[in-house]
Amino acid sequence: MKNINILICLLFTIVLSNRIYSQEEGSAYKSKLLFKASYGLNIPFNNMNQNRETDYLIDYNDKPQMIPSISALFFIRKQLGVELNLKFTTLKDNTKTEESFKQFANNQYSENYFVNTSAPSYSLHDPVVTFGIVYRLETDKMYLYPKLAFGGTTVDLNRGEIQLKEKNTNNAYSVIYSGGVYETFFTVVPSVSAGYKLTKRFWVDLSVNASYFKTDFTYDKTFTNLYTKETQTENITYKKNMFDTYISLGVIYVAARKK
Repeated sequence: MKNINILICLLFTIVLSNRIYSQEEGSAYKSKLLFKASYGLNIPFNNMNQNRETDYLIDYNDKPQMIPSISALFFIRKQLGVELNLKFTTLKDNTKTEESFKQFANNQYSENYFVNTSAPSYSLHDPVVTFGIVYRLETDKMYLYPKLAFGGTTVDLNRGEIQLKEKNTNNAYSVIYSGGVYETFFTVVPSVSAGYKLTKRFWVDLSVNASYFKTDFTYDKTFTNLYTKETQTENITYKKNMFDTYISLGVIYVAARKK
């Protein structure tokens, strides 16, 4: 019931705003400062996996997911503006990833060792922040905004550790995976937004964007004999071109208009 009341109030506000502004002159190229809230489907086209155990330690979700985004647009000229955008990607499922890492350790070592793992920890969201230019095409009721933005995609590189106690001996070993805390990769995001102006203040928006970045980082796998302190190190390199697309529906609020 509460949600129905909120929806009724929102519709009433939009209709009232439309009646208030219905006598104003055309709205093409009149908006100056706009805020947008969107929700849509993010679709990765590939993943960065190397089919190694370190795949479980990397916080990057390569599955389709529904996520929100927010942005602010400011037009400095009639047809040219800038936009700041935040897309809130959801990271990996903590429980499944931790279990996968533990399962790998058991499959790899449990025949000869007692195995104890230190499972990686994960954050919930990692926003992709971009800033770019916007070209504006408008009529009184419709608009089309081609855009080109640049920013950074952050990938968290969690630390993993496996403790091994050799069966029937006193020998003990550790296997540590480290790749730093995180890496941020330069990201290019071309996109287009189009929609319908419900009122002078509220618009309905459909946006489609594609993003690209290239990974370039290394995990160090260090196998240590805890008695002799001897170590063996292996480098696991990740270099891959990453692509995804984001299709969203949103609402734009025109906060400032040209007089």
